[in-house]
Amino acid sequence: MIIIERLIEIIKAPVNFPEMIWVLAPLVVSILLTEFYFSRYRYEERGWEYFFGNSMILIFVSLNLLSYLYKNDVLNVDIVSTSFSISIGIIGIILLILNFFHILPETLIFGISNNMPINFLAYMAVILVYSGIVVDYTTTFASLIFLIIWSVIMGIIHKLIPRAWSPNISKEEVPEPDK
Repeated sequence: MIIIERLIEIIKAPVNFPEMIWVLAPLVVSILLTEFYFSRYRYEERGWEYFFGNSMILIFVSLNLLSYLYKNDVLNVDIVSTSFSISIGIIGIILLILNFFHILPETLIFGISNNMPINFLAYMAVILVYSGIVVDYTTTFASLIFLIIWSVIMGIIHKLIPRAWSPNISKEEVPEPDK
């Protein structure tokens, strides 16, 4: 099935295009450490400063993608990748402004600027631009399958990390870790 082939292409992209590792490694480490932290300290709330910081990830990734295209002399040639890279930066700037000025309700921004959607978008942008995978319906569906796999892995991480004691509850009230 062509969608599965595209999914494998997306998964293997960092191996086939190792130059993207320099962008993906800090991104993946950041994703994992953030997931570990908020899995352990579930009582801590993510606030505007967290959302603001997440929006900057898209801007930095966009700049890296444009730099990559420039260094490979395709910035003015590969209009699709250039437009896609600029779009990622524009989304980052819009989210930065929305978060900085608290324009949208916090519950809405929580869904948009949270770790999962921002980092997934950044990760996929790097994969698509560095590997040159065509963005079409097949890639979209393969990316959705990859998102499901990614979500399951993050869910497992949440289940495996033991919860920490909260200053808001007594130590006797801390639930036992899920087994």
